[in-house]
Amino acid sequence: MKQKWNSNKYLTTALYAFIVICFSILFYFFVSNIGNIFSWFGNIIKILSPITLGLCFAYLFNPLLNKVEGFLKNNIKKLKNNKHVLRTVSMIITYLVIITLIILFLYIIMPQIASSLKYIFDNFPEYIDNLKSSIVDMSGKSDLFSITMSKILNYAEQFFSHTYTFLGETLPRIYDIAKNITVTLMNIVVGIVISVYILASKEVYFFQIRKLLRALFSRETNKTILGMVKSVHIVFSGFITGKIVDSIIIGIICFIGMSIFRFPFVPLISVLVGVTNVIPYFGPFIGALPSILLIMIVDPIKSLFFAIFVFVLQQFDGNYLGPKILGETTGLSPFWVIFSIILFGGIFGVLGMFVGVPIFAIIYSLIKCFINELLEDKEKKELKVQREKNFLDK
Repeated sequence: MKQKWNSNKYLTTALYAFIVICFSILFYFFVSNIGNIFSWFGNIIKILSPITLGLCFAYLFNPLLNKVEGFLKNNIKKLKNNKHVLRTVSMIITYLVIITLIILFLYIIMPQIASSLKYIFDNFPEYIDNLKSSIVDMSGKSDLFSITMSKILNYAEQFFSHTYTFLGETLPRIYDIAKNITVTLMNIVVGIVISVYILASKEVYFFQIRKLLRALFSRETNKTILGMVKSVHIVFSGFITGKIVDSIIIGIICFIGMSIFRFPFVPLISVLVGVTNVIPYFGPFIGALPSILLIMIVDPIKSLFFAIFVFVLQQFDGNYLGPKILGETTGLSPFWVIFSIILFGGIFGVLGMFVGVPIFAIIYSLIKCFINELLEDKEKKELKVQREKNFLDK
């Protein structure tokens, strides 16, 4: 008796075999050309960097725009019913404030920082000689103090020696550096322009994204995704905005305090303390140690007073100002904050130390929600089994 030819079975088998072969070829092509593929992705990311910057600028400027828009809406009745004019005026004020802050930084603070750095490098040998003389006078018969300070001086001399070497190697490549700076500035300008268009029509883009999600996913899944995005936004924007505001206030207080106590290099150290303050936990130490070293080469006594001043300032920030501004934005314990800084700092450098905390807080909250859902499902199943068992026992 002849066997019946099952064409569907063999067609399905052949189709699966063809798909497996295609995927195998693609996988081999991917592995053998992985360097070129990553290079291609790198070029795409580089080309799209102005758009990425534009999205980042729009995200950072949006809280200020919302504040300005809310203020104008509540205080100017003519703008209340005209959304287009309200958005236009709000955006003009927002970008004027941002541009004014940038100009103030570039034309007031930057020249003073450059002047301080030039003054340090020009007079560094003299500072070292004076500091050595001061150490000899202060140490007296204390060999331990003399040895400790001599080691610190050696580290300082090595640091500035490496800096001189670095500058010597960098100067011949000044054309490439200038070219890279020009490209970066152009990307920033284009990014700012893109951010204008994004903020001008942010509701339209948000509606389009929601429409796309609604088309791709079910109503329940769509609701879950939007809820997760909202939680991510609250954590990330709250931390970034709060930390920037906190660091600006600390920088201003440091500037005022240093001016009152007549510490040297006021603009340079104030900016250094303010910028490094954006890194949780480690930031204050990163900013304080080189600042103390800079002041020490000019006046060792003042460096001691500055150490006390910056310690008091950071205690004020850590115990009062920071919690007041940030609150419980991340919801992470100190251990997880330190863990996230070390992890992301090791992977992405200084940028990772800054954004690592909010990113890890988001990951942590998502994992927490996932675990809670699993536990709820497990409890429901166990309760269902227990009810069935009780019913059968009856």
